[in-house]
Amino acid sequence: PLNCIIPMLIEARDSESIPEDIRSDIIKPALINSRLLLSMINDILDYSQISRNNLRVVYQDFEPRELAKEICELFEMQARQKNLDFIIDIEEHVPAKFYCDKERIRQILINLMTNALKFTSKGSITFQIKMVENFCLRFGVMDTGIGIREYDQQRLLQSFGQLDVDEYAKMNNMGVGLGLMISSRIANLVGADKINFTSEYGKGSFFYIDITSRQTPVVEENIINLELESIPQVNPVKKYPLISLSNGNTASTSSNAICTCPYVLVADDNEYNRMVLVRMLKRKNMQSIEAYDGKQALEIIKERLNEEYSCGSGCRRFKVIISDLNMPVMTGYDLLKSIKVLQSDGVITKPIPFVVASAFEKQTEIDEGFKLGMDHYMTKPISESDISKLLDSIKS
Repeated sequence: PLNCIIPMLIEARDSESIPEDIRSDIIKPALINSRLLLSMINDILDYSQISRNNLRVVYQDFEPRELAKEICELFEMQARQKNLDFIIDIEEHVPAKFYCDKERIRQILINLMTNALKFTSKGSITFQIKMVENFCLRFGVMDTGIGIREYDQQRLLQSFGQLDVDEYAKMNNMGVGLGLMISSRIANLVGADKINFTSEYGKGSFFYIDITSRQTPVVEENIINLELESIPQVNPVKKYPLISLSNGNTASTSSNAICTCPYVLVADDNEYNRMVLVRMLKRKNMQSIEAYDGKQALEIIKERLNEEYSCGSGCRRFKVIISDLNMPVMTGYDLLKSIKVLQSDGVITKPIPFVVASAFEKQTEIDEGFKLGMDHYMTKPISESDISKLLDSIKS
């Protein structure tokens, strides 16, 4: 359901036809809390993955300053509501690009920021990124909150480790008590030894992770100015890097036959999920054809093999197929298998990029998809930027 709720709230927030006070006082808080709910759900799902030693990390280049903006959007309003100073401290020498798992780092920082806000009633919250040494960044959150007693500090990284002292319990009325334990495990996976912290009861705490990049960071002289008023859209969920659509075993196009089709086939048994995707694609000047399961999608593909549907480059096909994974009658992977049969029989002469969009992230299922010839996997909720990156990848 959040795959539909979050994109619709984003669209409502950005709509000029809705009064500004409704957008700022009702829609924006609903969006922020929907994303935090998603983060909480992901914590529970990750806990089950940790229990089976099956937690996944994906390394890719990302922009640390862009991550800072995203964290700002999630928490700046909550800090204002508590009359707290919200300070962003980005050291000048922080590189423009950093190679790690951005979504896992964001997951850790969301947890640290949530705790800082939860246990701070006056003073300030500081979000910090700084260079510790070559290729190593420190991501940290500092607060002037209640702090942690020395004898309570050992419990923090345990499963369901909420401190039950009255003073803590009174302030900690949200969450499932998994955040720091999960964050600690994730920190290990992305290259940090642990979550470090210093705390003095009654004065505040500083939680941080030191992560070394797996590649040489890109240094950029022009530092991006962090304006809170121009924070971009955020999708705090796990994503996968785009697979190049020009390699030997994926859907490639020849240099003299670039597809200019504006059509995208969207297959999903949930009509609201289809509606969200269709609206996003329309804003990218793409036309969508909808299918409610894999069987109907396959029938549409066969029907559109007629010459009249050709975009002029001889492709006679959709620009891309975006399919849900678990559908009745015919699943997303069964649809992919059927398309591959049509290709091997010469019925489809040029491959169609095939993208699976699913709320489930079981590693064995993802691996199976790539073995079958899937070109890309997107985790729901899908954002506008996910669609933009996908279309840009196909163009290139």
